[in-house]
This record gives sequence, C-alpha cells and structure tokens, in this order.
Amino acid sequence: MLYRLLDRPWIYRLQRAVLAPGNVYAFKAKFRDMLTRLPAARRVLDVGCGPASWLFDLGLHPVGVDVSLSYMQEYRGRGERAVVGSADALPFAAGSWDGVWSIGVLHHLPDAVAAAAVAEMLRVCRPGGYVVVLDAVMPRRAWGQPLAYAIRRLDRGRFVRSEDALRALFPAGVAWQFDRFTFAWTGLEALVGWGRVEQHG
Repeated sequence: MLYRLLDRPWIYRLQRAVLAPGNVYAFKAKFRDMLTRLPAARRVLDVGCGPASWLFDLGLHPVGVDVSLSYMQEYRGRGERAVVGSADALPFAAGSWDGVWSIGVLHHLPDAVAAAAVAEMLRVCRPGGYVVVLDAVMPRRAWGQPLAYAIRRLDRGRFVRSEDALRALFPAGVAWQFDRFTFAWTGLEALVGWGRVEQHG
C-alpha cells in the first residue's frame, strides 16, 4: 500500500518536500519563536517524532517516542534516545518532562485517541513545564485555497480537522494560547497550541 511506503524514512522526507515546499524554513522559524516564549527545559519529549525531531536544529535533544519501529531505529541511529510507544498511552511516569512537544501527529488519530494523547502529554509534563502541540488544519474555504484543500483531502492522516475541531481537543484547565500560520508555498496551514502545566489533579 502507498501509505505503508511512507513508513520508510526517506520516502516520508521526499513526500514532505514535494507537497509542502518551504515547510522547513517556516517550521524552524516558528519553533525558534516558540522557544523565546517558553521556560527553559532540560528534559524534553517529542511525541510522534518520526525519524528525526524538528527540535534538533534548535539545539534540543528530545527523547523521541513514536509507534513506528523503523522511525525509532533511524532516530537512535542519530545517537539520540528513542522509545517505541503510543501517544495515547505514553510509557512515562507523571511529571517526567520539563517540555513536551507533538508536531503533526493528531491528524493521524480519531478524536477520542487524539484527545487522550493531549491528556497524556499533560500528564507526563511536570508542573511549571509546558506542552506544545502543532497539527495541520483544513483551509477555511476550499474554493479559496484549492491546492491546499486537495492536498489535505489526500493526506494519509485521515483526521485533518478544522481549526475549531482541533482546538476542541485541548482540555480546559490550561491557559492555552493558539497561533494559526501558513507553512508551505502550497498554502498548507497549521495550528499550534501551547500552555503551561500548573498542577496535576
């Protein structure tokens, strides 16, 4: 199957370059900006990191967790720590991490699982730490961005959401901040939400 081919790291990188040209520059700029707003973090986790973390270029060395064994093998091959695991059942104790990131994962998960994944990210983050979740969103109007709309409809992630539907996955009790931005010349957009974890219930 076509989607199974994307489990090969080099094919994953190729399709991202073809369908989302300019994404590397845009994401790096966004993440650098995010780091100026967030508290310092020594222990960082990247949930659904794929074969390489976006955070490497920012000087961070997050522990990676992903359900794909091949991705985690490549991640370890870079000299980084990697764990095979599911976003909705993270294999870590509560409060284990200073910062938890998830980049482009939720659109692969149905609502209940995606909501559980965000809850898990909050659980494993220590009080005073932060959680950052970035994911794709559908164009506001299909006719206004036909190419971006078509790419999103063909996305192997079957759950690309509207901005409102994505925001609904972020639980109350955290002072979330949100920013929607365009990250590719094809008009693809993403929403990033971030918040400080004050305490655990």
